[in-house]
Amino acid sequence: MKDAAKFKLKLRASDLNVLLVLVIFAASLYMYASGAFSYPFLENDDPWGHASGAKYIAVEKTFAQSDFRLFQYMNPYPPTYDFIFGLMNQIDPHLQWIMKFFNALIISLSSVYFYFFAKEFTGNRNKALFATAVLASIPAYLSHFIWAPALAMVMFFPALYTLEMIKHGKKWKLAAAVAIGGLLVSHPTHTLTLFAMIAAYLLIKILATKDFKSYFVAGVGGVLTSLVWWGPHGKGFFGANINTGLAAEAVQRVQLESGGIIAKLTSGLLKVFNKWSGTASRPYTFSDFFVAKGQNLINNPVGIGAVAFALFMFGLVAAPILRVKRMSMGKKIGLIAGFLLIMLFTALFKSQSMLMLIAVYSAIMILILFFTKSWKENDWLF
Repeated sequence: MKDAAKFKLKLRASDLNVLLVLVIFAASLYMYASGAFSYPFLENDDPWGHASGAKYIAVEKTFAQSDFRLFQYMNPYPPTYDFIFGLMNQIDPHLQWIMKFFNALIISLSSVYFYFFAKEFTGNRNKALFATAVLASIPAYLSHFIWAPALAMVMFFPALYTLEMIKHGKKWKLAAAVAIGGLLVSHPTHTLTLFAMIAAYLLIKILATKDFKSYFVAGVGGVLTSLVWWGPHGKGFFGANINTGLAAEAVQRVQLESGGIIAKLTSGLLKVFNKWSGTASRPYTFSDFFVAKGQNLINNPVGIGAVAFALFMFGLVAAPILRVKRMSMGKKIGLIAGFLLIMLFTALFKSQSMLMLIAVYSAIMILILFFTKSWKENDWLF
């Protein structure tokens, strides 16, 4: 009986990593929640708009409305964020407390989601822990500001995790389709950027694993799943917003010079890639990324800081270098110098050069892939 009563607590290295991630989560939750509750009101029209939508859902028990102008972030705007708060408001009447606390909770949980994705992504739990610590410490990652893009950012990591788990079992492609579909209905525009990143991930995975079916089903299945909402509501949202914003003059010019679907597609691209179309409503400069500002924008801090930016640059350079081990030292130095020149070019110009940087870097990586034929070996680097 004595042996049966003994209780031994065995702590493995992997368990210790998870405990440290939970510490990061708790510190993050404290930071975001204390910031949100440091004053008794909501910041501006974005949180108030979500509050009115959540209250409507809680009271009416539906997100259907006769006029889309009644609520800022409701039909045809995907009401996922408001639905979460509205559902909880049916249990607890204190809507403002619900929004502040659970928005902070959603943001903080992203560290946990990111760790488990990064562990599978790199195949190394220590690298994943380090990456999680860096992500949580970046000033410009997220803020306590109550706005639907926070939900989109958080849902990005479970979507990537399910995609990464396909290598352990083909049935994960169905979970990935649901996760991607959920991501695509969490926000109308920020998810386009996140889905573009997922599309690049899918392409590399298909080339590396030759498993076209699983990743194709996951990607296309996610898009089809999102049509449950965007099918009946997409035209109402994008049709109402396609000609708004600071790119209106360019949109009108395109419509005059062409017609039909081409005009709509071109005008949409002009609006998305216009240099004034960011959430700051102005062109971004190098300092917006490199320097962590002491003064926040209303919705988010600005700048990831010099240390995180240096790690980012090092990673960009290291990724191709690690794949060209057989190259001579002179060629490796030349490759490093080329990357540094690209970074310098980006720093000297404004946001237009970012697309050029992405294009040049992608071209170099593709060339390295073809010359080294190393799709399968450490495909996460690509």
